[in-house]
Amino acid sequence: MSPFLLLLSLPLLQEPAPQPVQTAVEAVDALRSAVADLGKAGSYQFSVLTTSSGGGFSGRGGTEGAEPPAPQPWKGIWQKGQPVVLKQGEVEAARLDNVVIYRSGGKDAEWQRMEMRRGGFGRGQGRGQGGQGGQGRGDGAERPPRGQGTPGGFRGGDTGMGQAFAARGVALPHEQLANLHEQIEEGSLVRLTRKDGSVVFEGKFTQEAALAMARGGRGRGFGGRGASEGPQIDASGGFRLVVDAKGRLQDFRVKAKMSGSFRDREFERENLTEGSIKKHGECKVELGPKPRELLKPAEQQEEEF
Repeated sequence: MSPFLLLLSLPLLQEPAPQPVQTAVEAVDALRSAVADLGKAGSYQFSVLTTSSGGGFSGRGGTEGAEPPAPQPWKGIWQKGQPVVLKQGEVEAARLDNVVIYRSGGKDAEWQRMEMRRGGFGRGQGRGQGGQGGQGRGDGAERPPRGQGTPGGFRGGDTGMGQAFAARGVALPHEQLANLHEQIEEGSLVRLTRKDGSVVFEGKFTQEAALAMARGGRGRGFGGRGASEGPQIDASGGFRLVVDAKGRLQDFRVKAKMSGSFRDREFERENLTEGSIKKHGECKVELGPKPRELLKPAEQQEEEF
């Protein structure tokens, strides 16, 4: 055979070795590792938006025929060991344990303090003022409204206060997604590697996990505890996570839907959470002396002032 014909035949003789097929266990481990690495980064900047839709039931205080305000995302910075700072529209907030401070109206606005303590919801202004315990209806005190934190979605005149109350329930992505790998329907996880090296994870939730998410239990993260009592309800849901070529979680989308009937009433509800994360390990929480003082427990403020 001539050298020329031999060269032409080489690609046929030297076929690439088959790539190992990633098992379901390996895919789940890769997903869990990507989420765990987010918390290990020490800090990050994030944006998260949760919306709900459905029909067949309604909450108190709604106005029939009223156009709901357009939802806005919460944008924030998490840094390990520091208060979480958040912003939605014109309202800025910071939280530490059960205390939230907020201001609305720009950098010159005064920070105000809120906290949840035994007896209910409270608010205080200025240094050394902790929140007041919850009071009965009709006494003129402002109370936390029912519902989610969207501008204009609260009763009462202090929209900033309503959003600050909602800021307590904004879950951090690394906590919100921490047990996601435990809620996946067996055999549904797909791991796709793009040409740029980024990886997309997609999967479906078990019905139990989807039901808990559709019910919107805040503070427990995705796949939180579901209720065992009540009507029989069908639920489904899924997720999509994008991890860049360096293994850093970039975007996530989680959707859950439930439908059923209760006392001869048909209903359905759908929850959708979308988020993005950037500046892994590069963020620093910046708060001045006054807001940091307001975030201290009330008893410490009373001792010092």
